[in-house]
Amino acid sequence: MSYESNPEDVNIFNIFVRTFEASKPEMPLGKPVQVSTKGVRGGVIYWSKNSKELCYLTTDWEIECAEVTTTPTLKVGTPKVWFKLPRPPWPGDPETWVSSRDGKQFVFVMPATGK
Repeated sequence: MSYESNPEDVNIFNIFVRTFEASKPEMPLGKPVQVSTKGVRGGVIYWSKNSKELCYLTTDWEIECAEVTTTPTLKVGTPKVWFKLPRPPWPGDPETWVSSRDGKQFVFVMPATGK
């Protein structure tokens, strides 16, 4: 599972993953592993359809993706920048974006440039 948390700084959230055994809910959760390194914008986390890559929006308005493997143990690769948004997307609503089925394209609602 993936989630946002701020265990070290109340102002900076990052993405973490941890394992769990769905068929054995009484089992304890695995140790959290941090994915993001620069902080994230809330609400924009996306698992690829094959569940092998986690993408998110950084505080620098970049979409970063990191490979995640769960067998034999949980491992997270170094995040890589896919692209940087030219400006912040539409303010206030984190649901103003969508990804393609294959996770290779993202669409964001952006404010007009005023031209």
